[in-house]
Amino acid sequence: MKIDLYTKKFDDSYAQFREAQILGYLNQRNAPVPKLLSNDLKSKKLEMSYTGESLEKNLDQNDFNRNLNIILGVINLCEGIYNLKVLQLDISLGNITLNNTGESSKFKLHMIDFGASISQLFPLQKPLWLKPDKALHHPYLLAALAEDWENFFKYLGTSPPNFEDEFDVCRSAYDSFWSKNFNVERISNEFTVIVHNLAFFIQDFLSSHELGNKMATQLQLEVDILKNNANNDQAKRNLFECSQNIARMLKSNGGSVDTPKPVFAGEIPIRESRFGELTSGRDLVKKMFFRHSDIFGCICMLISFHLIDQTYVKEGLTLTDLGFYFGIGAILLILVLPILILFGSTKSRYALVKRSLICIQIYFIFELFYIGATWTSLLSIAGLSLMTCLFYSHVRLIK
Repeated sequence: MKIDLYTKKFDDSYAQFREAQILGYLNQRNAPVPKLLSNDLKSKKLEMSYTGESLEKNLDQNDFNRNLNIILGVINLCEGIYNLKVLQLDISLGNITLNNTGESSKFKLHMIDFGASISQLFPLQKPLWLKPDKALHHPYLLAALAEDWENFFKYLGTSPPNFEDEFDVCRSAYDSFWSKNFNVERISNEFTVIVHNLAFFIQDFLSSHELGNKMATQLQLEVDILKNNANNDQAKRNLFECSQNIARMLKSNGGSVDTPKPVFAGEIPIRESRFGELTSGRDLVKKMFFRHSDIFGCICMLISFHLIDQTYVKEGLTLTDLGFYFGIGAILLILVLPILILFGSTKSRYALVKRSLICIQIYFIFELFYIGATWTSLLSIAGLSLMTCLFYSHVRLIK
């Protein structure tokens, strides 16, 4: 009878809750991971869809070309999970499953067991359950893990152990410890860690299954460029070069590279409006306030121009020639302003029109002062102009 269900049991509810969160998130994005079917908090177990045997058990040692395709598939799998903002730090034969689709040359790969993964979407609350291993881990990960465990032992009031040796962690102390901002979550070049782990996975894959031929030996040497990369750009270049070498090796051996297929969705870009992209409740409040401040500023500006016009008429003042041309310009800009608001425009053009109108207001205040307008009119116009500037400058600050 075919098994279609896999049950994973946990020692603590924290690890169970966190893995359920990550699996649920990846399921929503159609990532090649087991489907989370149930989360039993009382029994501390997750029920997931069965995705096949792990690569430790499910390999055809006589089909070298198929195994090269599996390696390329694992590389694509790890890159895809990374692009979904989940860093799987335990890329091993036991954490990749292979499910045959019926044809000997076709298979599906899935990633399982996210107990040693990190994601900014689901911050850690306890030290990552990984022992720092100088022989296995990238120096960035090694240092971050060591510092997190050192802080944990200092919190307990004990001296940190030598992390190169085996060390014990008190389960009750670990369960009662809660914190945030762990160093493993702040590794700046995190993709170097993924690529470093991939190098060990590929070498382990080749050596564990006695794929002993010249090509396998050559490949084991070539993946050394994936280890200890200094930054993400270097890691991406070397991983691409390694993938190309594997593809060429496959073709030279009479095989064919499987056509890449989109198996899960990444981030979907959202077109940003003139008022920006709304990403949270706090941003929504900011953008709504931005719209209201913008409208109030325009109203103050229009009232100010109306008062300027009424001051010339009621006080019998004569408009200067320069003032006449500025007045024509103001009328044209005021007519353009609602068009920009209703039909949209770039932020730079919209801001240019508003700044131009504010400058014209300031000119008329000085002109009215020069030709003898009353202080009441001048102060009213200046007050409205000041309010316009304040509303507009506040909009720029909250944006």
